[in-house]
Amino acid sequence: MAKTTWRMLGSRKDASGHNVWDDDVANADIAAVAALHQDQIAKYGKDKVGDMPNLLHKPVVLALVCEHAGKIIDAYYFEAVLELCGVGCSPRAAVALKHASNGLFEHFKKRGFRMMRTFIPREVAEPVGEQLELTGFKPQDEFYAHFLKDLR
Repeated sequence: MAKTTWRMLGSRKDASGHNVWDDDVANADIAAVAALHQDQIAKYGKDKVGDMPNLLHKPVVLALVCEHAGKIIDAYYFEAVLELCGVGCSPRAAVALKHASNGLFEHFKKRGFRMMRTFIPREVAEPVGEQLELTGFKPQDEFYAHFLKDLR
């Protein structure tokens, strides 16, 4: 019976059983993951799936593929994402952020980050959320269910 296993994208076992990088395996993996991504877009739509970064470069810190019977059936990648965290909930501070945001966002974009997220309490979602939207943040509740794994 075929085993289902996860491995790092681009890796294969050498003669001694150690994982080693292989450019040919990486190219084949990337092609297989790209096909999975296209299938996902066909099923759910590009607006819900979005684009996929280059899995070999920042901000991706690790890419994994799942194989069954020699075929890649799934892939996960871990992408570094900025999270805007506020200590207070002042709408005035959110307004001031709008004035500084273009320079900040450009700085992070040049450093390879593709996304920034923020979570705000529902009770301040209207006043603070309106200001965040003016800086380019968009509410995501209609598209995504948010899950959190606390690693502390």
